[in-house]
Amino acid sequence: MALKPPDAAYVLREETTVHSLLFMGDKLLAGTENGKISEWNLTTFRKEETVLNAGKSACMALKLLSNTLVTQERNGHINLWTPQESSWSVSKFVQLDYYGFSRIDVAEDQGGIVACPKKNSDVEIYSLKSHSKILSFEKDKDDNVTLGEIMALKIIHIHSEPYLLATYESGDVYLWDFRNQRAVSHLKCVNCLTAIDFSEITMSGICGGISNHLVFFKIDKTCSLVRTLDKEILNPGISSIKIRPDNRLVALGCWDGRLRLFSWKSYQPLAVLTEHSAEVNDITFCTGHAVNFMAAGGKDRKISLWNIYNTPSS
Repeated sequence: MALKPPDAAYVLREETTVHSLLFMGDKLLAGTENGKISEWNLTTFRKEETVLNAGKSACMALKLLSNTLVTQERNGHINLWTPQESSWSVSKFVQLDYYGFSRIDVAEDQGGIVACPKKNSDVEIYSLKSHSKILSFEKDKDDNVTLGEIMALKIIHIHSEPYLLATYESGDVYLWDFRNQRAVSHLKCVNCLTAIDFSEITMSGICGGISNHLVFFKIDKTCSLVRTLDKEILNPGISSIKIRPDNRLVALGCWDGRLRLFSWKSYQPLAVLTEHSAEVNDITFCTGHAVNFMAAGGKDRKISLWNIYNTPSS
C-alpha cells in the first residue's frame, strides 16, 4: 500500500497571488500579483523587512544569473537586481512587447543570456553583459503554420551547445539551435502548452497545458524530439512543471490547486498534495540547504514548503 503523503512542512502566507518563487541562499524570494518581491528567511520562516518593488504589475518570473537577480513583470519590464550590503541596486534591462504568461529563462552562456518571449511567436536572446539582443528565433515566413503566442521557454544544452525549447499556443514544441538560429526539430502535442521542463542528465522532458494531458519526450542523437509517453491527470490545467535537480521526481502545479508528483524514472504517480485551494502558479526546488525543500505558490496566496521523498531509499 502506498504511503500517505505528508503535510506541508511549513505554510507561508502572502497578501496577494504568488506568481514566482526562487531559493537564494538562506532566503526564499516570492514574486506577487502587486509587483512586490518578498524575502522569506528559511531559518525563522518569517518574512524579512526587505521588500523589493519589481513594478506595478505581477512579478511573473524570478531568475538568478551569477550574482544578479532577473525579474519579469507582466507588463513587459525585465529588470536586473544586484545585492548590496543591506539593499538591492536595480537597473532596467529590456522592455518587451509581450504581455502574456510565458516566463523568461536564463543561462550562464556567454557571460549570461536571457531568453525573452515576443509577440508573433518570436523569441529574442539578450546578453546580460551588453544589455542588447544577440539573436532571435523567428518562424519561417514561408511556413503557413499558425503557432500563436509563446507559452513557455526552456534553455537546454546538447553536447555543451545551447538550444531553446519553446512551446506555443498551438500545442507545438520547437527545438531551436543557437548556432544557426533555426528550428532543428518539432513535436506536435495537445493545444496550448503552458509548461515545460527538461533534464540534461536523462535528455528527456515533459510538457503540459490547458488540458489534462501530459506528454513525455526525449531528444535523440540526431537532435530530434521524440514522443515517448502520454499520460492523463484527473483535472485539466497545468501552470508549472519542475524536475527535481536529482532527477528522481517531477512536480506539476495544477489549476485545481493540486501538486502532482511523478517518478522521473518510471513516470508513475507518487503523490497528490492538497495544501493549496486554488491554482498553483510556480514550483521550485532548493539544493544545498539543511533541508532540500520543494516550494510551491499560487492563487490562494500561500507558499507551501515540502520535505518529501528526500531519503536515499525514496
